[in-house]
Amino acid sequence: MDIAVCVGTCCYLNGSYDTLKEFTSQADKAGIKDKVNLHATFCLEGCSQSPSIRINEEIIEGVTSDKVAGIFKKKVLDKVK
Repeated sequence: MDIAVCVGTCCYLNGSYDTLKEFTSQADKAGIKDKVNLHATFCLEGCSQSPSIRINEEIIEGVTSDKVAGIFKKKVLDKVK
């Protein structure tokens, strides 16, 4: 599974670094780091509702660190395990 977190200017200023750290933490806790390709990327064209992420081909906007756990469970964990 591929997870990309935008670190472009708007996303970075709205907390994408914390979002990326939280996704990393969730993958560690779940023990699935080897099944997830988690990385930073530049513009996903969702600047007005940043931070943006892409899970496989789905772009999700407005993903602050406090929303990561729910998105991770629904979009990643339930599909990887």
